[in-house]
Amino acid sequence: MPVAARGIEGTSESARVIFQAGYLLGMAAMFYRAVFFDMQYADHKHATWRHSEGTMKSKQSGVTLIGFLFLIIIVGFFAYMAMKLFPSYSESMGVSKAMNQIATAGTNGKTLDDIRRDLFFKLGFQYVDDATIKPSDITIKRDAGGGNTLNVDYDKQIPFMYNIDFLLHFHKSVPLQGNVGQ
Repeated sequence: MPVAARGIEGTSESARVIFQAGYLLGMAAMFYRAVFFDMQYADHKHATWRHSEGTMKSKQSGVTLIGFLFLIIIVGFFAYMAMKLFPSYSESMGVSKAMNQIATAGTNGKTLDDIRRDLFFKLGFQYVDDATIKPSDITIKRDAGGGNTLNVDYDKQIPFMYNIDFLLHFHKSVPLQGNVGQ
């Protein structure tokens, strides 16, 4: 984890992922400028730019074709990664919304199977894929104070490229109102 990412306590995991992606993109931009624009580091804090003295009256500046292709490759890579990951996070938000609807509707006298059935019904309206959450991923835990908590804990594997996959783990807990039957 980058040093700067450790300083943001209390933020959500998705905010940390976005921060780290921005940090990596900034580092890639610094590398790009250092390679393609003759950046020299006198020390670690200050950078100086080397200007070549040409015979032309005006200095030309801009991005070369190789530099532009390098930039397109980096932006394309992160765009492809975002296109692969966004649907899973959108699906996770749908799971959270369906769980909150179940919790606010109340669960007096409902069994675990009834709650699972209601949750799967509501997940259908949230465009959550049927293969994403299995019935075994949904549990109800009884607290020490007698309250109940609905837990959904599931993993999603997303193929990225070649033999590289993303493995995302989602966990959501919602306190239930009312008593759960056996």
